[in-house]
Amino acid sequence: MPYHYTIGVDVAQDQCAWSVMEVQGRQVVHRGTVSRTPQALRAWAADLHTRWPQALVVLEATGGMERRVKHHIEAAGLSVVVVNPERVRALAQAGGKAKTDRLDADAIALLGAVFPQEPTPVPPLRERMQQLLTRRQQLQQLLHQERMHLYWAQEQGLETIVQDSQEMIAFIEKRLAQLESEAEALEAQLQTDALWQRLQHVGRSLPGIGPWTARALWAWLPEIGQLNRKQVARLTGTAPMARDSGKQHKRRRVREGRKRLRRFLYMAALSAIRHNTVLRAFYERLLARGKPKKVAVVAVMRRMVVILNAMVRDGRAWEPALARPRA
Repeated sequence: MPYHYTIGVDVAQDQCAWSVMEVQGRQVVHRGTVSRTPQALRAWAADLHTRWPQALVVLEATGGMERRVKHHIEAAGLSVVVVNPERVRALAQAGGKAKTDRLDADAIALLGAVFPQEPTPVPPLRERMQQLLTRRQQLQQLLHQERMHLYWAQEQGLETIVQDSQEMIAFIEKRLAQLESEAEALEAQLQTDALWQRLQHVGRSLPGIGPWTARALWAWLPEIGQLNRKQVARLTGTAPMARDSGKQHKRRRVREGRKRLRRFLYMAALSAIRHNTVLRAFYERLLARGKPKKVAVVAVMRRMVVILNAMVRDGRAWEPALARPRA
């Protein structure tokens, strides 16, 4: 769909700065701010649709604060996409721009005009699964921190803090168990979903892929099975990007991709190194060639997603031959 305008929205805690850019001329034609209250967002989104019906609204991901804004824009009937904030900042820096909310909104609108994307609506069940997965990651991080506090307090003999920390750990563990139950209840609604069934019956046959990783793949990689090996590696952020200039050849690094999914894949790769003989041998060969451990783990992650992509595509359960010589 051709868009005549892009509307860049910089989402902050209390308000949003927004800029309207004409796509053809790359000129900002209007700017404004709006409070992030539901009433203000609802009226603002309706006004945008009235004034610029053929516009693509572009939001940058801000740790979830953009969701309410996105909801109201979609409800008003406008197309909306969420973009990686690193891309926005890189574009602003390339233009020598300072960082203010207004200039950020301009840069977001420009990104949408230069690199147009088609909106990909997230179904409610997939969005709910993403929320459960994100919360689980947050609680696991809190649990790790609290266990470190407990260890420190025990070493120092601080009984009051030890008791408080133990209570906090018990509370977090209880909430994690509740999240497991909520995820299982959500799974009961996915029994007719073809991708879910393939991930359960085919994807989980790969040693290292547990229930939470399968859920993360379903939630954040619905394209799995429809991509080639380079595309799936790029989407998951496991493909090393070249950083060459002239005669300089710097170490390649992974970047961008779907970061929340990558965290699950990292843990899955560690599990695979322990329990999957083929991937463990692959990992050990990389170490023998002098690769740092973290680089070798990322290589295992990439190998896993490439194999999984082929397995889901072909409806084929895991067998060691899938990893030889290249997946």
